Amino acid sequence: MKVLLIEDNQLLGRSVKLGLEELGWIVDLASDGEEGLYLAQNSTYDIFLIDRMLPKLSGIEVIRKMREARIDGAAIIITALGATSDKISGLEVADDYIVKPFEMGELVARMKAVYRRSIGKSNALLECGNLGINLNEQSVTINGDKVDLTAKEFDLLESLATRQNHVCSRAELSGLLYSFNGEPESNSLDVLLGRLRKKLQGATVEIVTIRSKGFMLRVE
Repeated sequence: MKVLLIEDNQLLGRSVKLGLEELGWIVDLASDGEEGLYLAQNSTYDIFLIDRMLPKLSGIEVIRKMREARIDGAAIIITALGATSDKISGLEVADDYIVKPFEMGELVARMKAVYRRSIGKSNALLECGNLGINLNEQSVTINGDKVDLTAKEFDLLESLATRQNHVCSRAELSGLLYSFNGEPESNSLDVLLGRLRKKLQGATVEIVTIRSKGFMLRVE
């Protein structure tokens, strides 16, 4: 999962970034609204964690501009403003609203919940033929037998599986797998796809290359 965190409190921002990265997620960190909006417009993210009171552009303004630009991804407002009126106005634009201070476990649970809703899944399990993908546990099985994947391999499979019958471009997949300032080498995605295809032998799915367009997960 790839996350954009927009937080002007440097200590909190670094702490949340580190905590999410320890879970294997990719996190870009912006310190003001304008920088955050720029990253949202120029990379691809699954979830946006956005402080409400930001320099240059408020969190509400950032989300509204993202919606106007039809940028995909679930948005969670994180803020010290906990009044009912603040929550109501925040939830008019965001998918969830969490008040500081918060426990990391609660934040992660909320993120997983809004992500599942954003991809149209009410539970944590994706089933593609005989392939099972548990989003919460980040585990994969074929006919019930566990398949060992690296964090990047899981992210790639998740990106393809949550977009079944949709062609994912090379740029889109790279945007989800690597940080904004950490662009991969030109053949990194191909190497990753090759490893994943080998590990999925025996599954009733195929990662199909659509010439000049990208890749798609197809259930056989």
